[in-house]
Amino acid sequence: MTASFSRASEAAPPDLFARMNALAADLGAVNLGHGFSDDAPLDVLVDAATRAMRSGDNQYSPSEGLVELREALARRSERRGVPYDPRYEITVTTGCAEALVAGLMAMAPPGSEVVAIEPFYDLYPDLAAVAGVRLVTAPIPGLAGGVDLEDSLLAELRKAITPATRCLLLNSPHNPTGLTLSRKALEEIARLAVERDLLVLCDDVYDEFVYERPHESIAAIDGMRERTIVCSSATKTLSVSGWRVGWACGPARLTSRLRNAHRSLTFCAPTPLQAGVAAALDWADGCGFFAQRRLAYARRRDLLVDGLRAAGLDAASPPAGYFVVTDVRRWSGGADVSDFAVRLAHEAGVVAIPLTTSVSTAGVGDHLLRFAFCKSEKAIAEASLRLRQYALEGGLLDRSG
Repeated sequence: MTASFSRASEAAPPDLFARMNALAADLGAVNLGHGFSDDAPLDVLVDAATRAMRSGDNQYSPSEGLVELREALARRSERRGVPYDPRYEITVTTGCAEALVAGLMAMAPPGSEVVAIEPFYDLYPDLAAVAGVRLVTAPIPGLAGGVDLEDSLLAELRKAITPATRCLLLNSPHNPTGLTLSRKALEEIARLAVERDLLVLCDDVYDEFVYERPHESIAAIDGMRERTIVCSSATKTLSVSGWRVGWACGPARLTSRLRNAHRSLTFCAPTPLQAGVAAALDWADGCGFFAQRRLAYARRRDLLVDGLRAAGLDAASPPAGYFVVTDVRRWSGGADVSDFAVRLAHEAGVVAIPLTTSVSTAGVGDHLLRFAFCKSEKAIAEASLRLRQYALEGGLLDRSG
């Protein structure tokens, strides 16, 4: 049979996260791999969703999302200085991933190019394939080096743009490095977008996890709101990765196209869960919950960074996000980082994620592991003890250190 098939349906390697999660379960390892929180969902979130289910709100919502959730999102955007009309400019999606693929379908014609920072969220190549576009990457220079990378990264972005480029896929705060672009860098990217007549699709799922300064959106820069769609979700914001409630905010001319794609992809997000998210967002913004949680996650980050350093790894403290990325060559001896991650799980009892599925450029990230600190302090402390013991027993760390 010689039939051709779409790129989106091509055979892919076994899912790395599923494999590492299964390994953690089989070995009883501390799982600092998958980026979902150990925190229990908020009572207000669960209570509102349960009330909606019991009151009969279990059928389709309007495709664009429940009015109460779009209005809650509009209030949040207004407070952040970028207002959106909930009627025409906010769409509730089935997770941020669906918001992103619908955004790509709305912003980039089939066959065109989309530029993203590398390493990237591991689903980006798949989302690009579904949208029928080509993902081109701009590698972050000196990964995990803890230095100011913005000038070099901007140069890489400029180099990656070609006449076929139609959209920038901007992820700041960045998964996996935690890189958070400054206002100056965002202004430079905005000038570049205007100069090359590019649209910008923002993946802002970590916008509530910026620790040293407030999150800034490129949509807030003069002239950018009309060429930008901003996507996020309750997955990270409210620690409910299984609920699959996301959203996209953008000007009406782009939102109308995104909504057309969204209707074809999933039609609507789960109705009672949307009600839960609406109630929780208003509650959390009203009581300062996010500021308190940032302090808690900053403590977990510092605990993990200190633990990795105590085990002899050169771990830089990320300014945002869920993850610490560190160079493990002095432990792996130059072995393939995916093989070393499996070995580390067996020998140290700690699971981390190699960056192999988040890169497409040879040599980028092939010596890096990603450790998640969105876990309990108890889990992070236990992982730190195991890693230090592994280093000591393997002669990788001076016992006097």
